[in-house]
Amino acid sequence: MKFTQNYYAHSAVFFRIGKAGLQEFYQGFMENLPYSLDELFGKIWRTPGFSEWKASFREESLLQLADWIQLSLERVPLSIGAGSTRNQQSPPWDFTDASREIIVATGMYYGEVMIRQNPGVSWIHFLKGKSMADYGQPVIGGAVHRVINPVRVATSFAFGVMDGSESRNGLLSAYEFWKQNILKN
Repeated sequence: MKFTQNYYAHSAVFFRIGKAGLQEFYQGFMENLPYSLDELFGKIWRTPGFSEWKASFREESLLQLADWIQLSLERVPLSIGAGSTRNQQSPPWDFTDASREIIVATGMYYGEVMIRQNPGVSWIHFLKGKSMADYGQPVIGGAVHRVINPVRVATSFAFGVMDGSESRNGLLSAYEFWKQNILKN
């Protein structure tokens, strides 16, 4: 399965792909990570009011990143036809392709903050337990009590931004919780 920066971490597609396809996805993710971050930084710096944002990979940089995300995400309505099996609790919209790319790149940045600020953690390819939600995906592992999927964190934050349940502190709060409760001291 080829990597695309336009994916959802909660997609069931990872459960249906064989190990070779999952390996191809992970390799593509890791190869594209620096380019995706460069593209994200460029988008941020070109936005009025954000040209001075410091891509420092430090936890405090997550606050202004969250501010930028709140301004940048866009959604499109979904057309739900008769006889649709779509979950009625799901929103009747989806993120635009550009927004989904922002979400994945945000997850990449969030993961890099974890790695660069905490020795002993790294990106790993999660292939344990096909019934696990993060099966087949890039996650942060190593010196942790359990792995965490930064793209899933960014996705949850993005949905919260759109429905008003998430504040600008969401990414930083999630990072602080991870650092205090999941990172091995």
